[in-house]
Amino acid sequence: MWVAAFAFLVRAVVLLLVPNALQADPDGYRTVGENLLQHRVLGHGNQPTAVRPPLYPLILAFCGVFGPAARGVLALGHLAMGVATVWLAWDLTHKCRLHRLQRWLVAALVACDPLLLRASTLVMTETLATLLATAALHQWACYLRQPTPWKAGLLGALMGLGVLCRPGWLVWLLASAAILLICPKHKSRSNSSDAHILGHSLWQADGGEGSPMVCASLALYTVGATLVLVPWVIRNAVQFGWPILTTTHGGYTMLLANNSWLYEHLSQGGSLSDWNPQPFHQAWHQQIEERFLLHKPLLRNMAPQPSDIFSEQPSTKGLFPDPCRWMIDEFGADRWAYQQAMRTIWENPSIFAWAVLLRWGRLWQLAPSRVGDNLFDQVVYYACVGWYGGEFILAIWGIWGIYTKSNQNSILRNTLLLGLVWAVLLTGLHTFYWTEMRMRSPLTTVLALAAAFSLSFNRLSSTFAIFASCRKGENAKPL
Repeated sequence: MWVAAFAFLVRAVVLLLVPNALQADPDGYRTVGENLLQHRVLGHGNQPTAVRPPLYPLILAFCGVFGPAARGVLALGHLAMGVATVWLAWDLTHKCRLHRLQRWLVAALVACDPLLLRASTLVMTETLATLLATAALHQWACYLRQPTPWKAGLLGALMGLGVLCRPGWLVWLLASAAILLICPKHKSRSNSSDAHILGHSLWQADGGEGSPMVCASLALYTVGATLVLVPWVIRNAVQFGWPILTTTHGGYTMLLANNSWLYEHLSQGGSLSDWNPQPFHQAWHQQIEERFLLHKPLLRNMAPQPSDIFSEQPSTKGLFPDPCRWMIDEFGADRWAYQQAMRTIWENPSIFAWAVLLRWGRLWQLAPSRVGDNLFDQVVYYACVGWYGGEFILAIWGIWGIYTKSNQNSILRNTLLLGLVWAVLLTGLHTFYWTEMRMRSPLTTVLALAAAFSLSFNRLSSTFAIFASCRKGENAKPL
C-alpha cells in the first residue's frame, strides 16, 4: 500500500510540475488513435497504416472517447501504469527473496527513474513498455517458483503485447521461448519448502518427468503469444497484402541510422547528437513522392503543400507525406529503406563500425547529450549523471555477486538472466537502428533488481572484510 502511494505521489507531482505535459505528439501516436475514433481506421484518414505498433494508439483512442477530458484520462492512465510498474517491481523482489531494504531500493529506483519520470509526461510508449517488461519479469519469476503451462501461456501473452507496443520486443519473445526449454523441469508441490524451490537451478534437469511439462509450457507460451499477435498480422495481410508481424517503420529507422548524410557528418568528427537530419528528411520525402505514391490525392480540391513532402522536424511524425491526401506503399518503402541502409553500411564499413560504438554509447549514456544553458537544465543533467552512474556501478557489482558460486538464490539468478538477455539483444538491435537513451527504459526494473542485490548484508560484510584485511596487511610491520 505504501509503495503504491509513494509511486503515485512521485508521478503525480511530476505531471503537475511539468508544463504542457501530455500535449505534444512527437511520434504521431495520438494522431493514429484519434483517427480510429473519427474514421474507424487505424491510420490517417481512410488510409490504414502499420508505421506504428497498435497497442498504445488503441489506449489513446480509448482516452479520446472522453472528448475534452481525454488529456486528463491519459494522465490518469500514465499514473496507473506507473504505479502498477512500481508495485510489480516490489512484488518481484518478494518472489526473488530480497530483504525489505532491498525491496524499497528497487521501488525507489523504479519510481524515481529520470527516464521514466520524463516519459510519463510524453505521449510515447516508454511508460507502457516498462509496465509490460516488469509484468513479464514478474510472471517469469512466478513460473520459476512453480512451473505450470498456464503461467507460461500468460507469459507468452505478455510478450505478445510487448511486440504490439515495441516491435523490437520480437527478439526477446523468441529468446524467452528458447530459455523456457532449459527452465526447471520439475513442478513443485504445494508443501515444498522455499529452500528446496530456491535451490533448484535453472540448469538442472530431472529427466523424463519434466520433459512433458516443458513441452506443454512451450506450447502454451506459443499459443499465448500467437493469440495476441494474430489479429494484427491478419489485419496487415488484408490491408497491405503481406502478413506484417511488426511494423513498416523498421526500414526508416535503420536508414535514419545509416545514411550518407550522417556518415559524412561522422567522418568529419561529428556526433549523433549534433547531426542535423533535415537534408535526410527532405530526401526521404522526395523519394516517397517519386517512388511509392500509389495514386494522387484522395480528397478533392486539396493540393499538396510543401510541408507535406518536406519536414523540417527530426520527428518521425512526418515519416510520410500526409496520408489523408496521398496513398503510399508503406511496405515497399520499408523494403527500399532497408536496402539503402544495407548499401550504405556495405560501402562504408569503417564509418559503420564507428557509428555502432556511438549508438551503443548513446543507448547506455548517463545523461542527455545536450546540456541546457539555464540552471535547472544543468541540475537535471548532473543529477542524471549521478543517478545512473551510481545505479550502473551497483548493478554491475550486483550481477557479479548474483552469479558467484556462493549465491544459491536461483529464482533471482534466473529472473535476472531473462532481463540480461534482453539487454544484450536490445544492444544488438541498436547496432543497426537509430538509438536514443530512452529506448532502454524497459530495462529499468532489471537494473534496479541487480543494483539492490549489491546491498545485501552478506555482500557488504564480505566487502568490509576484504577491505579490513587489506588495511591490516598495509599496516603490518616487516620482519
